[in-house]
Amino acid sequence: VTKIKDQKIETKSEIKNIILVLEKNILSDYHIPLCFWMSRYYFQSLALIFKTVVPEIPKRKINIARQEIKEHVKYEDDISDEYKNHKKILLIGKQKIETLLTIIHFYIKNKKQILILLPELVSIKVFIENYKKILNGISLEVITSEKTHAQIYTIYKKISRGEIDIVIGTRSAVFAPFSNLGLIIVEDEEDPSFKQWDQNPRYNARDVAIKVAELCNAQIILKSLAPQVTTYAKKYKDFHIFYENQKNKTKIHIIDMKEERKNLNFSIFSNYLADELKKLNGQAILFINRKGTAKAMICRECGYIPRCTQCNLPYSYYEDNISNL
Repeated sequence: VTKIKDQKIETKSEIKNIILVLEKNILSDYHIPLCFWMSRYYFQSLALIFKTVVPEIPKRKINIARQEIKEHVKYEDDISDEYKNHKKILLIGKQKIETLLTIIHFYIKNKKQILILLPELVSIKVFIENYKKILNGISLEVITSEKTHAQIYTIYKKISRGEIDIVIGTRSAVFAPFSNLGLIIVEDEEDPSFKQWDQNPRYNARDVAIKVAELCNAQIILKSLAPQVTTYAKKYKDFHIFYENQKNKTKIHIIDMKEERKNLNFSIFSNYLADELKKLNGQAILFINRKGTAKAMICRECGYIPRCTQCNLPYSYYEDNISNL
C-alpha cells in the first residue's frame, strides 16, 4: 500500500480488512519515491521493484503474527477461508575533503549514517582490513548475499533505528532503510558487478545510489581509478572531480574522432594521442575495449555500414598489422 484514497472505490471483489500490521518501519520514507523512480527508469512493474527492495520477513515473526491473529481476531466474522487455513498473512509496509579518514569522521561526528558500496565480497574484506583502524569503535554492519533473510531483516531494523553508523555491502545494500543518511561512497564505480544482469530488475546500484543520495539530500562520492565515460561526463552537471593525489593527477582528454576525420586524419589514433606517444622516452600500453581493429566499417561517401543479415549487428573489422594505420 503506497497511498490511501478518501473516496470509496467501486469494485466487484470484496475488499478485505487489514487484520494485522507485521512491521511499521520496514522501509524509510524515501523508499516509496525510490521504488516509483526505479519502476519508471528500468521499465519494470512496481510490484517487482517492491519485491526487490523490501526485505523478506522471517518465518518466526510470521508465526508469531499468526498466533496473535488467533488470540485477538474472530475468524468467522472477519477473516476469509484463505486466512482460516493460514495460507497467507496480509503484509503492510507503510568542503573539501582529502582523505577517507576525514570523510568518515566528519559524518560520524555530525551523527550521520554512511553507506559504502563495493563491487565484490572479496573487496569488502580487503576494505575492512585496510581501514580497520578507522572503523574501530564505530558501529558497522555488512550486507552481502551471504547473509540469511533473518540476518538481513535484523540488520535493517538496526539501521532504521539509527543504531548503525556505517553500512558496507555489495549492490543490494543500497536498499537498506537509513534514518539519517549523510554520505554514500561507491568504490570502483566502474565495476560491472554493480549491475544486476542475471534477473529483473536489471538495476545498477551506482545509479540507484545517486538517486538515494538525491532523495535523502546526502552527498555521494564515486571513487575510481578509471571512471566510466558516462560517469565522467556527469561532472558537467552535478559532479565535481577531485584527485586523491594532486601532484600526480591524471589528465583525461576526450577526443571526438569525427573532428579528426574532418582534419583528414583517418587513423584509429587521434593527432593528440600520436603526438603524446612521440614524446615518450619509454614504452606505452594502449587498451582498446572492443573486438577487432574497428567495431564497424563505415563508407566515407554514403555512411553505409555492413551488417549481419541474421542479427543486424555491424561486422567487426580485423587487421593483422595495424602499424600502417
